[in-house]
Amino acid sequence: MEKLKVISLKDLPKLRDLYKASWPLHCATHSTIQVFVDRFEKHPKWMEKVKFLCFGESWIRVGAFVMIYENRVFFNTLESFPYDELKKLLLRVEMPDMAAFVNIRDSLRSLLFDVIRIHHLEVISDIGTKSYLWPKQLLDKVEPEIPSNIELKPIRHEDLEKINSLWSGKFKDSEKFLEELIKYNPSVGVYNKKGEILAWNMRLDSGSMGVGQVDSNHCGNAYGRVAIFGLAKKIAQDFNSDVHFEILHGNTLVQAIIEKAFYLHLIDTQSWILTKKKMKVKYAPMWGHL
Repeated sequence: MEKLKVISLKDLPKLRDLYKASWPLHCATHSTIQVFVDRFEKHPKWMEKVKFLCFGESWIRVGAFVMIYENRVFFNTLESFPYDELKKLLLRVEMPDMAAFVNIRDSLRSLLFDVIRIHHLEVISDIGTKSYLWPKQLLDKVEPEIPSNIELKPIRHEDLEKINSLWSGKFKDSEKFLEELIKYNPSVGVYNKKGEILAWNMRLDSGSMGVGQVDSNHCGNAYGRVAIFGLAKKIAQDFNSDVHFEILHGNTLVQAIIEKAFYLHLIDTQSWILTKKKMKVKYAPMWGHL
């Protein structure tokens, strides 16, 4: 039986580059790996928290891997259907009790649901997003108009409680989640002259534009748009890369604004699926069969 192996920091850039060939289809995978390469180099203790798993050297051939960080599970492969190597890998990995499968491209959904069934997991929520790309060459030509009464700067730790309390996506331990994003990833806060945060956006561990919101007391002033532009420009310049982000299915208003105002290109659709382990039930034999 093949043994699971942790892909080393030395080899992660090679895995990352495998997913560059089909850009931008796998931009989320490419940027996720890059985010953690950067983090491992700056904060080596993170290598104890986040594991990129594979079988032997198979990742070199097909790019199949599974990333585990606490309850978050992310995976991908460059195989063709039926994704045998990835399925074998997912069935060997011990899943967290409340496994959250993040940023899973829709072409892998049927495989994931097979894995969920075999691991005796129960789906709690199933959310879909559309992934958009903002090419750096377009971003470089655009300069956001910033009103004179505000300024853009990284989000301060003291604003964390407010951001979490107002966040529409708040969940158990979401404050810890946001705290890590603010501490380790680029972020942009829109502040007034009094030092109050009015709007914000921060980069997810997938490398995507992520948690963004406007204080409801300051809606209608285009501060959300300013925050989006500010963070996108920062990511493009600091990392010399295109920028991508996800929009929830059904959020037609934001989708229309994004497509019209920011010249983004639709790349793919993804799933974000939260599960929990089913209770084990002992069944009595029926018709004499064991």
